[in-house]
Amino acid sequence: METGLRTNRNAASPFTKLTPELVRKIASFSWAPDVIAGLKLSCKDAAAACRGENYFVITLAQPATRLEPKRRSNPVIAAAPWPGWQFVAHWGRSEPWQQLTVRQRQRLLCLAASSGHGPSLNAALKHCGCSVKSQVLASAAWAGQTAACNRLLAEGCEVGLEAVCAAAEAGHLSLCSLLWGKRDRNYISYSELGELEDPAEVDVVRVAEAACFGGHARVLKWLERDEGLNDESERVGQAYKRLAVMASLAKAAARGGRMSLMRRLDDELQDHDDGAGSWQQRLLCHVALGCPLPVFRELADRWQQLEPPQPGVPTAAAAAAADRECTVLLFALGNRTPDWREKVELVLTRRPDYLAAAVRAEHDTHPLADRRLFKWAAAQPDFEHRVRYLVSDKGAGAAAARAAAVAAAGAVDVGALRFLLDEHGMRLFEKCICEAAAHDQHAVLEFLRAGGEVQLQPIAESGSVEQLEWALGLAASGAGVAAAQGPAPAAQRLLFAALEAGNLAAASHLHARGLAPVLPTAGQVVDLCRQRTVEPGSFASVRWLVEQRRGGQAAAAGGAGTGGAAAGAAGTGGAAGAGGAVANGGAAGAGGAAAIGRAAAIGGLAAGEAAVGLADAEWKGLLDEVGLDGRLRGRFSENQWEWLKAAFLASPVLPHATAASTAGESGLSRTAIVGVGGVVNNRKRAEAASAGPEGSGLRAAARAEHEGGRGRERVEERVAGVMAARRVVVAAVERRFREKIVWEEALRADAYGDIEAEYREAMARGAEYGGDEGDFYDSEDDFDEDEDMDYPF
Repeated sequence: METGLRTNRNAASPFTKLTPELVRKIASFSWAPDVIAGLKLSCKDAAAACRGENYFVITLAQPATRLEPKRRSNPVIAAAPWPGWQFVAHWGRSEPWQQLTVRQRQRLLCLAASSGHGPSLNAALKHCGCSVKSQVLASAAWAGQTAACNRLLAEGCEVGLEAVCAAAEAGHLSLCSLLWGKRDRNYISYSELGELEDPAEVDVVRVAEAACFGGHARVLKWLERDEGLNDESERVGQAYKRLAVMASLAKAAARGGRMSLMRRLDDELQDHDDGAGSWQQRLLCHVALGCPLPVFRELADRWQQLEPPQPGVPTAAAAAAADRECTVLLFALGNRTPDWREKVELVLTRRPDYLAAAVRAEHDTHPLADRRLFKWAAAQPDFEHRVRYLVSDKGAGAAAARAAAVAAAGAVDVGALRFLLDEHGMRLFEKCICEAAAHDQHAVLEFLRAGGEVQLQPIAESGSVEQLEWALGLAASGAGVAAAQGPAPAAQRLLFAALEAGNLAAASHLHARGLAPVLPTAGQVVDLCRQRTVEPGSFASVRWLVEQRRGGQAAAAGGAGTGGAAAGAAGTGGAAGAGGAVANGGAAGAGGAAAIGRAAAIGGLAAGEAAVGLADAEWKGLLDEVGLDGRLRGRFSENQWEWLKAAFLASPVLPHATAASTAGESGLSRTAIVGVGGVVNNRKRAEAASAGPEGSGLRAAARAEHEGGRGRERVEERVAGVMAARRVVVAAVERRFREKIVWEEALRADAYGDIEAEYREAMARGAEYGGDEGDFYDSEDDFDEDEDMDYPF
């Protein structure tokens, strides 16, 4: 690849005196990145000697694996050792990033975050031009990079549950505890359908599953002791949930091949079993996924799960039972261990009716025709061989072949698709296209569906800056571009599409070129965030707007002398300004940011009214969305609120802003506004008293000699009042947030009290009460949340 390094090729190099064989011998003892970015660039002779020796690619990532079902993350991990200075030399400039799509930029971010090399992460954060999603934090957490995690938190990175699960799976307890406390958490007690729910209850189970998958009993013990893993099951009438949680954890340990932990959880299941043994069939499926063949055979024999139908059972009943139980066959096919073929043979030897039922199925309603269950096998790199074995060697039938094709499209397994379409003779159908579209193939599919016309919106959402510039050039010429892609309103829509998708580089490019000259309002960005009712909010768009408006304000104040320079320094650097304040800790960071903002504001106001920063009403909308409603509903995390809070306190004061307007726009009471004025007046009196009579006389003389100083003093007073009002506004948002949490907790406690009363009343009548495992949490019921079919495996 192009390294971006510059060398003096005319300088004398010692390698010119060596033979090519000796140069290659030296290269063989060197690290490949040093040869590529060092030795080969030292002189033409060294480059010629190493040509054709595979010294042309610098590996940045460890071998990638496919995402398996039920794993909350599949972190991209940096190669070790990491070519740090080579990465910074090439990617420490904006030009190479403009060639990358959003997905490629986020992947590079993940690699830099997991590398443990601070300069690489700094370069990536500075030039990536995309939202810093939770996957980036997950990569750093899985690699155990605490410094990188703290850096990302200071940058306002999303803290989704997948990052917590990555730390738990890798066994990094301290990181798991840190991210658990800062995650996007939904505090709302009732869903939109009016059903009582506790998202934290499900979150802690998912993190515990990740810990069990990785085999880390220490993390599991912490979750049980400190984070309430079993609290819910200890409520009156909720004991059945204990069995559900243990079953989920045992399945996760089995999937990860953690046999000792799985056996321990299995023993606990035996102690709490009510005699039905429904969990044994489910657990065996996951044993087939991750445990060796002897363990699978042993447990199948102990639980009598692969026994042939008993004589005398009606044929229809036996067929129905086979339909329910045959999913273990696909779990064996998706085995993570090398003995997958032996497991499938064992299942088919004992229960040949499992495959016969699938062959008879003409529709996609049979379990073996469910493409979600084929995802376990599709996550393996040799999926093509497994499909050949099941479809060709075993004759699984057309329905199973169709399900395998959809799974192959989702896993981007071209080999398996080629076999099914070309060799097996299956026709391409719509579900394959839809599955490919759901896995980051949007731009290509939109191009194909448009009959060759270039669609600007998909490129703005996920393309590179170069691709967007090319498409905009076609749009300007009117050749090969879909209609209604004109400048003003359409370009503004492109800007919103890029922001919603997290393609900040494309949004900045559209704005910088003047195609979308009008920045979104704070209200429009808030609406954009609220469109995501389940996923974390688009904090990237919030931060982008703040920095764009802050950059414009600093540019407008640039001619105001040293004060304008101070405003620019406070306004343009995301990490160095507000982000840096957050990195240094809560109260200290906020106070430092306030001091910077106050100093910058005094000089920046000298530039007049050309500043275009955020007004008080706009700040109110952002603070309420991120700090209150967004945090309550899990759209934003604590670190994102900290970033916005520091940015608000550090932002220069607008020319006409006052303490009253700042506090009033934020909905504070008159008493609070008067209190802000009192704080400022008290501070003035204290400063005057500390100066003493002599100091007062000196100031009076100075005012008499320099009448212009009075105006500056009034500006200082107004700025001090506004900064004090800002601190009161932030404290008010925090107070309202805590009050809402207390209210939600009381609401949930009352609801659980009603449930307990109902239980006691039912027990007094001698009636049965409770639920089964599926009533609480079955981690296998959500292969795809948009599907209606539901298999309890």
